[in-house]
Amino acid sequence: MVRTILGCLLLLGLMVPVPRLEAADETVVRNETPWPLTTGMGVIRELDFGTSTFLLGGMTYVAAIDVQVEIGGGPGAFTMLQPGMQIAFEYLQVSDEERRVTRIRQIPPQVQLDDV
Repeated sequence: MVRTILGCLLLLGLMVPVPRLEAADETVVRNETPWPLTTGMGVIRELDFGTSTFLLGGMTYVAAIDVQVEIGGGPGAFTMLQPGMQIAFEYLQVSDEERRVTRIRQIPPQVQLDDV
């Protein structure tokens, strides 16, 4: 849901209401690729920043060059991820061997994955 909020602009000493759009509560991801977009979650077991890959649940995933990372509720980077971190993620199943991750969101440590 996108909400419109009236902000104010101070123009020549007058307060003028200005509509301002806030970000949607949930980002809608459009898949404009020929590959299926899939979701997953789990605990990161290993990371390799040189190849931008991580091991999770016995599977290796590669982070897309433009991967969106959210850590602690704010923007992050792939290099900020750590082994043992719980994540939810979206990936493109490019082939049987390649899973290209497009979005990673940290799940707080106090949340058990069974509860998500």
